[in-house]
Amino acid sequence: MSESVANHGIRSFAADMPVPIEDESLLGFINRALERTLIVRLRKGLALADVRPAGSPSGVNIAEGKAAGLATLFKVDREQIVRRLHPKAAFDHVVGKGGESVDFFGTKIRTQYLETMFRRVSPRALTIAPYHRALWDLRPFNFDPQTRELLLKSCPVCGEKLRWVFVRGPAHCDNCVTERGLRKTDLRDHPQPLFEFQDEEAVDFVVGLGRGLINPGPEAG
Repeated sequence: MSESVANHGIRSFAADMPVPIEDESLLGFINRALERTLIVRLRKGLALADVRPAGSPSGVNIAEGKAAGLATLFKVDREQIVRRLHPKAAFDHVVGKGGESVDFFGTKIRTQYLETMFRRVSPRALTIAPYHRALWDLRPFNFDPQTRELLLKSCPVCGEKLRWVFVRGPAHCDNCVTERGLRKTDLRDHPQPLFEFQDEEAVDFVVGLGRGLINPGPEAG
């Protein structure tokens, strides 16, 4: 089925939609956009674009053929969606299961390095700008390159791991709610320790490497 036929019937949201931020993850953008609607569950929002991923609703589980539907729903260019889907790829020099990888903004990384179920955040970075950085989804990075704050993995109030289930906004726990069902815990109120290091040059190298994954520059392929 062609993409144009598959997307028949998908309508854009009436509300004004935000523009994806350069280093924003797909689910982070979708969550932020759905805040402007009456949608409560992220999976329900995806279903409006005929996206029904099995298991965790991550970019890795969404086929590229669904990109146009998501683009129509959220009023963005299709390419803005495609580059955040992290399609499967393979290392040219590795054969077999060990060669499984995904395309992370133009850079091939091993599949197991990409977090697809849980959400990790930097409260300090969210205070600077409330959106979910795609780099936080890379498991080898346990701190935010901008703030050098250790990433928060669980809600400091309810203790539950942060996930992509409810639409509470990038800066809030998606599990904590008031008696009226309103979002309750603002993660920005819970800054984490800064990454401790002794070799400033080595840390700068790691920070530069992380930023390069998102913005590889014109010389990248």
